[in-house]
Amino acid sequence: MKINILRYPVFMRLGYYVGERIRGQEVLVSLLVDLLKPEKGIGDDLENTTNYAHILEVIDLTLADKEMKLVETAVEKTGAALLEHFTQISRVHVTIEKPILPDGIGKSAQISISSEFQREF
Repeated sequence: MKINILRYPVFMRLGYYVGERIRGQEVLVSLLVDLLKPEKGIGDDLENTTNYAHILEVIDLTLADKEMKLVETAVEKTGAALLEHFTQISRVHVTIEKPILPDGIGKSAQISISSEFQREF
C-alpha cells in the first residue's frame, strides 16, 4: 500500500541568505509513502492503516514556521520525523520544492530536493 501526497504547501523560513529567512516563503512538500501490510488487513478501519491527515500534521510540526538554511535539511528532518512517528511506514520518498529563489539567482527558476528514507529492519 502506498500514500502519495502531492505539493502540500507549508510556510517556513527557508534559505541560506538571511533575507530569505526573514521573509519566509511557502514550500511544497510531496511524499511517496510505502506502508507495511497490516497482518489482519485493513477491514475498512482507519486504525488499521496510516491516517494521511496525521502525516500532514507531522509535516506541519516539523517544518511550519521553522527556520532552516538548506532545503536538504528540511528534507532530512521530514523523512526522519515520519519514520519516527509512524511504525507502519517502511519507506518514504520526500521531495521539497522551493518555488522562489533569492534575487539574482536562476532567473525565476524553481528547485526541488528529494531523498528516500527507509526503516531499518
